[in-house]
Amino acid sequence: MEYVQTGQGIWIVLGLVLASGAGLPLPAPPILLAAGVLAGAGRISLAAVLAGSLLALLATDLLWYQLGRWRGRSILSFLCRISLEPDSCVQRTEDLFSRYRGGALLISKFLPGLKTAAPPLAGMIEMPLGEFALYGGAGSLLWAAAFAVPGYLFSETIARAAPIGEWVAAAASLAFAAWLGWKFLQRRRYLRVGRVTPDELFAQQESGRAVLVVDLRHRNAIDTRVRGALQMTPDELRLREAEFPREREVVLYCACPNEGSAAQMALLLRARGFRSARPLLGGIDAWRARGYPVEQSS
Repeated sequence: MEYVQTGQGIWIVLGLVLASGAGLPLPAPPILLAAGVLAGAGRISLAAVLAGSLLALLATDLLWYQLGRWRGRSILSFLCRISLEPDSCVQRTEDLFSRYRGGALLISKFLPGLKTAAPPLAGMIEMPLGEFALYGGAGSLLWAAAFAVPGYLFSETIARAAPIGEWVAAAASLAFAAWLGWKFLQRRRYLRVGRVTPDELFAQQESGRAVLVVDLRHRNAIDTRVRGALQMTPDELRLREAEFPREREVVLYCACPNEGSAAQMALLLRARGFRSARPLLGGIDAWRARGYPVEQSS
């Protein structure tokens, strides 16, 4: 009977980890911590937890990797829309990948947005499968061990402190709920920022009106850009915004769901005295869909 319970425990843990890797909003870290506590008590095998978690996460990562190669940015945008931080997911993931590539996969599981978007982005940029599996597998094992091993090492302490742990869990839940509420209000604020449509921007350009157009994507993620656009990441724009006249109209765009990064930077520029700063509705994808002129990235 105990053998059956042990086998059931392993499969429950791995099933929940698999579902989390597939994109479902399940709290995998507490599950792995609990699995470590059970392993410390001799109820299940720590090696089985780590090996099974590695295989489960690698399987889902390979699935998203292949979907990224097949459907590219549409898969990345879909995953970012259902993540906890949809408005910065694409921008942050592309920035990290452009800087660290395989190293980004090592830490991706520890960052909510990057955890969701890293596998399809690796497929989209056609990272070699062997390199992806190596770095992704190492990152998955490191992430699983970061929660399961402490549970294993401190299983007796955690078991004795169960009532205290309940209070800590309740406090953590309240803090998490407050953080989600703050993110919700922040996102609503970004959504209320007025947009400029591709048709309006094109008409302004055709009329000869001086409009500063800023492409906020990282240069390594750019193939084509809006005609006349300057490429600056949000960090670069923060450093260089003093170079541009405050009376000039600014249009910003990215490849983010809901123009999140562009709306954030538009609010920042307005706070710093720019007369007009607005995101481009639909970003670069909407501009290209209308067939308006683009330039190749340099």
